[in-house]
Formats: sequence, C-alpha cells, structure tokens
Amino acid sequence: MRKIFKELMSDGTGYPLIGMYLATYVLLQYSGLFGPRPGSVMRVLHHAPSLAGVAALMAYGIAWGYRNRSGPEAPGRRRASSTLARLAYVGMMLCGAGIMLSSLTRFEGSLALTEGQEVSLAAESFDVGTLYRRRFSRVPQGTLVAGQIKQVLFSSGKYEGTSGAVVLYRKAGGDPRILRINSLFPVVHDGNTLAVDAVGYAPHVFLFDRGGATIDNFYAVLQLLPAGTEDMFRFEGSIPHTFYMGYYPDVSLVPDVAQRSPVKAGPLYKVRIARNLDIVANQYAAPGETVFFDKLIFSAGDIRKWVEVRIVRDPGMYLVWPGIALLLCYPIAIVVRRYTRKADT
Repeated sequence: MRKIFKELMSDGTGYPLIGMYLATYVLLQYSGLFGPRPGSVMRVLHHAPSLAGVAALMAYGIAWGYRNRSGPEAPGRRRASSTLARLAYVGMMLCGAGIMLSSLTRFEGSLALTEGQEVSLAAESFDVGTLYRRRFSRVPQGTLVAGQIKQVLFSSGKYEGTSGAVVLYRKAGGDPRILRINSLFPVVHDGNTLAVDAVGYAPHVFLFDRGGATIDNFYAVLQLLPAGTEDMFRFEGSIPHTFYMGYYPDVSLVPDVAQRSPVKAGPLYKVRIARNLDIVANQYAAPGETVFFDKLIFSAGDIRKWVEVRIVRDPGMYLVWPGIALLLCYPIAIVVRRYTRKADT
C-alpha cells in the first residue's frame, strides 16, 4: 500500500482518479437514477460525497506539491510548460477552496414579477421550490422592479433570440440601478448574479357573483407560451373550481375557426372551468368578456408580461471562476511539453 501511495504521489496519478470519482458522482446525480435532477452543478458539489472528493483532491494536491517542491529546475523551453502546470495547480486549489466556501455561503432563488411590479428581496418573496440556502448564506437586500420585458415568441409562433428584461434594483440604503438581464448571460450587481429563467403572460382575472359584486381579482402568473398553451390556477376561498386558460395574441392564431369568439381581430382567451371532474364552461372569450358558470361570473381583462428572475449570491464563485481559468493552463502545458520534446529530439 505504501509503495502504491508513493507511485501515485510521484507521477500525479491521483489527480485523474479523484477527478473521475467526482465526475461520475455528478453524472449519476443528473441521470435521475437516485431522485429528481438537481437545479445546478454547485448543488451537487455541495453533497457530502462531492465535498469529500474535493477535500481529497486538495489534500492530495498539497501533499504532491510538498513532495515535489525541491525538484530540479526545468531547463530552457521546458520552463514554460512547468510554469503553466504550476498555474493549473493553483487553479485546482482555488476551485477546491471556492467549492468549500460555496457549500457554506451560497444563496439561490427565483421570483416572478409582472411589468411594473415591485418586490422586496426577502426570503419569503422567493418561490419556495427554488429557494436554496446554506448555513451562512445571506439573503440579498433591497427591492426589484420589473420594467420592460422581452419575450422570445413572435407572431410566427417560433422562438427567436433570448428572453430579457429591464429591472430596477434598489439596494437598501443605496442608489437605484437599472440592469438589463437576459437568459443567456447573468449580470453581476452588489455581489449577486441575476438572470432570466422564464418569461410569460399574466392575465388579470376576475371572479364575480351573479349580482356583479367582485369576489376576487389578481394577475395570474401562467405559462401561456407558445400561443394556445394551457395553464391552470384557482381562486383562494371555498369555491371548488379549477380554471384552465390559453392565450392567443391574435384570433388569427386560433386553430378552431368555428368556435372563435365573434371578435374578428385582437387577442383571445380560451377558458375552461372545471368543478371537481365536471366541465362547467368551455369557450373562447375576448378580454373583458364574461363567462357564466354555476351562479358565478368569470372574466379576464388586460394581460401583462411577467419575468422569473433567478438571483444567486455565492462568494465561493469568486474563487471558482479564476480557478477554472487557471485550470485551462494544464492542456496548454501538455501541448507545450510535447512541442519542446520534439524540438529537443
């Protein structure tokens, strides 16, 4: 065993072995064989088996560096490859330290805003299903206001470009700043990274009694893209109804011409209302048009765009990203080493 350990230490074989262990564990987690797929790679690296592998990699790196600290100086052109290899070694240690720090401090969550809506960046404002907090994580401070939202769906019904939004970030006790975020590249501000997770439509829905008194109304954040996609919601209270809605930006996109509303142009809703297992309403309706069912009245008014913003606060990434950049020196070092060997021969 001691002889094997010495061989691993002398030629650096331990690096790929531990790396293969980490890669195998991450791939198995994403395969879905052991449960739902994780939200991000960093969440997998925070698992105990991953942290054990990272700790082993760092311990091996420290031992290997100590053992080879007094090796002979590389002559001539080989010095460049030796320097690049040392830089890659530093990058590996930075990545390991960053992952360890991230496992203690990472905060991650998503929240949905309609155009013009202002939301306080408190833990209760985030979608519970997306909230991810480590022991020493800090919740972002301030408020977020959604401005103009760019959707990727055009009149052709095809997706083009990237989703984006203009948001106003008001830091607690600081000056507001306008940020342009999208679904491709995150924006860094005040120690947080912000990116667009999804965009969609939020119709203003109303529920009345037969006397015309308003029972409830709100903007329902729904997944209605592309045109005709159906999503559901419910009104809070004792009514047992489930409301299913689809949205067409223009009546020309409605596939079933015979069942269209008398409206000849403009947007149109597809409304389907179920009471338990019974369908009590199933029709098209223009904005503001009423739908009668079970002694109640439903109506959908104007529609707003909404954006889901993902916010990540992770001090460990300030070590991980430079570490990844330095790790790229390793394949360059291999190329330089091969080139210098051929030149020497």
